[in-house]
Order: sequence, then structure tokens, then C-alpha cells
Amino acid sequence: MADMKRGAHFGDAKALLPDRRQGCQARASAGLAMPVASMHNAPELKLRRPMMPTLSPPSPSGRAQRTVQINTFGCRVNKYDEALLRGELVARGYALSEPGESFDTVILNTCTVTGAADQATRRLVRRLRRDHPDATLVVTGCYAEVAGPRLARELEVDLVVPNRDKPDLVNRLDAHFGFDVCDVPAIDPIPDPGRHTRFFFKVQEGCDVRCAFCIIPDARGTSRSLPPDDVVRTVERAVARGHREVILAGIHLGGYGRDYPLV
Repeated sequence: MADMKRGAHFGDAKALLPDRRQGCQARASAGLAMPVASMHNAPELKLRRPMMPTLSPPSPSGRAQRTVQINTFGCRVNKYDEALLRGELVARGYALSEPGESFDTVILNTCTVTGAADQATRRLVRRLRRDHPDATLVVTGCYAEVAGPRLARELEVDLVVPNRDKPDLVNRLDAHFGFDVCDVPAIDPIPDPGRHTRFFFKVQEGCDVRCAFCIIPDARGTSRSLPPDDVVRTVERAVARGHREVILAGIHLGGYGRDYPLV
């Protein structure tokens, strides 16, 4: 059993991205930023395949005046999701803040595998709201999926973005700040090696087992797998870029490929 578990379907990203542009414009015009009450009735979104980055420059706007810090908890799958969020934020023109630096927006990418993880998230939300009362506070990830309405109601969170809507998070942030330009760049999930020679690559999402003690299927949905051809191409590119080791990550890797016939 892998050290993670979680939900949405890997598929053709091109089918998703045009709808995201329209959805962002609709939310911005309607002033909607946090559809928490209906999130469990929302259609399941497909996760993005790895793609090469676009060559278009970041959109000129007030985004450069916004400094975003991301705090990620839990498994390697969440770390992979954070890398995609970072890439999209930078591509849109936002500035990123590292731990210890100032920020005006913070994104908590949460875990809910244990009660202790939930408590840690709530404590951090309260501390951030106390110490940074003017900051925009965004909560996403597994705890946002299972406890979104409670977070919005009890902890004064500005945006709650459940796992199924995580690919749309930056669009929702744009709408919250009133930015009406919703370019959707293709984000390359492979970072430059730098000091790290390992690349953690998410190839599977969700879990179908539904153990009596485990909340993960509710937080991450059913098992979905990245097509083998996409896995091979991404690994080859990671090696060519200088990564000496690729770690295949997933919520329940034992379920890889069961959602379609392997060739």
C-alpha cells in the first residue's frame, strides 16, 4: 500500500482547459469565488496530463503585486499538485513567497488522512488569520474536500477549493482578486533538478477499496490512472533533463491501470 490515497480522472487535458477559461470569466462576472455548498454535487473533473510549457509570457496585470505562499501537508501526491500550482501561478504572473518571507496570499494544500492532520490544519488556519488578518487565505486539498463548508463557516477562510476543483484554483484566485484575463498555460510538471535529483511523478489518483477506517476515497475519489504512454514520455523527459531517479507516486498504486485495459 502506498503512503497516500486520493480523486478526479486523468484524461485529455485539452477537453478541460477551454471550459476552465469560460468558467473563470463567468465566475468573475457573477462574483462567485467559493461554491462550497454545491461542491459535492459538482461533476468530477479530469486531471491534467503532463504537458510542455507554453512560450507565451505571463499576462501583464496586478498579479505581480500579489505574493503567494503555498504550504503543503501530507503525501507526495500533494507535493506533485503543489508543483503544478506553483508553475501555473508563475505563468499567470503571480509572485511566489518562500517560508519566512512576506506574503499577502497563502494557499494551504491540506491532508485529512488522520484526525491529527485535520487539527493541524485548523490550528494553522486560526494562527494565520490571527497573525495575518489582511491576507487572503485559500484552503485546498483533502481536508477542503471533506470539510469545506465547515472551513468557510467557522474559520473565516476566503476561498475553499476541494480536490476535484484544484485544477481550477488559480482561475478562482483570479476571480477573487477581480482579474478578468484567464489564460491557461500548459504546465510542465518536471522541475529543473537543482539540488534534487529525484522527481516525484503522480501516475495514479484515488482509491476503490473503501476500508471502513479510511476517509481517503471521499477525499480523493475513485481510482484513475495516467496512460502508460504518458508515463513513459514524462519519465524520458525527466531523465533527459538531468533527474537521476523518478519516483512514481499515487494514492493506491496497486490500483494503477484497473480503470482501463493495459496494452
